[in-house]
Amino acid sequence: MEGANSHEAHVPAAQPAAEKNPRLPGADVDPRRPESHFAAPRQGAEASLRNGQRQEVTVPPGERPRSFPAGERLRTDREFREVVRKGARLHTTHYTVYRDTLGGEKRQVGISAGKRAGGAVARNRAKRLLREFYRMHKNVFPMGTRTAIVVRKPPEGAVLASVCAELLPALLRRWGGEGDPACGPDISSSTS
Repeated sequence: MEGANSHEAHVPAAQPAAEKNPRLPGADVDPRRPESHFAAPRQGAEASLRNGQRQEVTVPPGERPRSFPAGERLRTDREFREVVRKGARLHTTHYTVYRDTLGGEKRQVGISAGKRAGGAVARNRAKRLLREFYRMHKNVFPMGTRTAIVVRKPPEGAVLASVCAELLPALLRRWGGEGDPACGPDISSSTS
């Protein structure tokens, strides 16, 4: 029978001694990775955060002069449509502004960007810039008024300075008011 199984080799039954760390890395594990169980250090904007913690910024209530509280927003579609229907209009290259006078000690602003204003990224960027414009220039929006700003087509590469340069002189020309024609620091939308 020895000749029939000549292709089989003799394998001894004794096993070699076990290694100190018998765990073998999986096929997807980088062999150069340190054996530490800690995650790799974070880079870029996340570098200061540890273990997935969010960085929380707290500002005392009296120290937010440039806010846009809920009471100053046009909250419902009905309010927004009423301002558009009854209000006086101002057209610029990229925006249409409607203003309705109610009287009283309350000012409200609503911002809208429809699908014709571009994709979601462009619309959100335009709305973010308009909110910041409102925060910086509240004195152009007098008490007792409701204002609706509609984005017709967002400007290419818009920054706060370009929004301000287009809207501020037009608002001051149309409705007057107290306002410094200077637009303040140039803040891009990526930081707002």
